[in-house]
Amino acid sequence: MIKNIIYVSIFLSVGLFANFFPTTVYSKVKSIQGNQITLTKAFPRNGMSGVVLHSFGKNMEAISAIVVQSSPHIATMYRGNIINNRSLPSPKNSISIGDRVIGGYLYHNILILAPNSKTYAKIVQASSHLWIHPDIYRAFLAQRGEMTPSVRNLEAFAKASQVGLVYIVQNNRAILYDPISHKVISSKTFHPIGKTAKYPFYNRFSARKGDYYKSVGFIK
Repeated sequence: MIKNIIYVSIFLSVGLFANFFPTTVYSKVKSIQGNQITLTKAFPRNGMSGVVLHSFGKNMEAISAIVVQSSPHIATMYRGNIINNRSLPSPKNSISIGDRVIGGYLYHNILILAPNSKTYAKIVQASSHLWIHPDIYRAFLAQRGEMTPSVRNLEAFAKASQVGLVYIVQNNRAILYDPISHKVISSKTFHPIGKTAKYPFYNRFSARKGDYYKSVGFIK
């Protein structure tokens, strides 16, 4: 009886945790109307971003647009460059009926913003993803002459470093933030380890004075 209870508890906890991370979905363009497309298969959650793989014939295709699901089966074309790299051309939004769509593109690549190293380790050890260390983001901010996270620099970093989601520890909760759509995709109750909180987030650069939770609280 005790074993059965343990197994049920493990199953429930794994299921709840798995639901926190949305799955990548493979869909197609069913119809096009203005800057909106209808998907043959909806993304798991509204606010998720995805890419359109436009067919150029002869089994050739390339990412031609970014889309964000606004309602089930309906996605809006993202306004902005697909990639931030001056040395590469920025392809124009080209979408045709039948083009493949990947919802949750690069969602396995996740940047973590946590208050301290123990909390960071807790997150990394709990699930298997390609975790992007905050040191890389901190170096990116330094190059831009910025200090704290923002909607714009998270979007720029995501494009430059192929980041799909940002895992952010806030007061009593953890969220998954899509830096392209600027939407919170998932949220759950979460308690960090200890009370130490490094500003503006845990990284291995020199510490500064400030309020960590305030620095990541701009995302609601």
